[in-house]
Amino acid sequence: MLQEEEVSYQTAQHGVESVEMEGGVEEKLDFRDAVVEIRENVTLEDLIEEQNYKPCSYDEFEQVASQVDWGKASLEELLEALD
Repeated sequence: MLQEEEVSYQTAQHGVESVEMEGGVEEKLDFRDAVVEIRENVTLEDLIEEQNYKPCSYDEFEQVASQVDWGKASLEELLEALD
């Protein structure tokens, strides 16, 4: 599932219209396949349970974030990359 999510992210991010699957088979992608109906009367608790959400503390986040190799890019360059 993680590999499928990564492919979905990459294709959405870069506007890819097809992806080569295992065995060299090319599969056409349609963004509409990812669209789901909006549900009404959904609570935050419902979403937390469905997504198996487990919050992390700031200390846990800081420990992981401190291991990221930011390279030599300045903060301005990193922020520009988001545009």
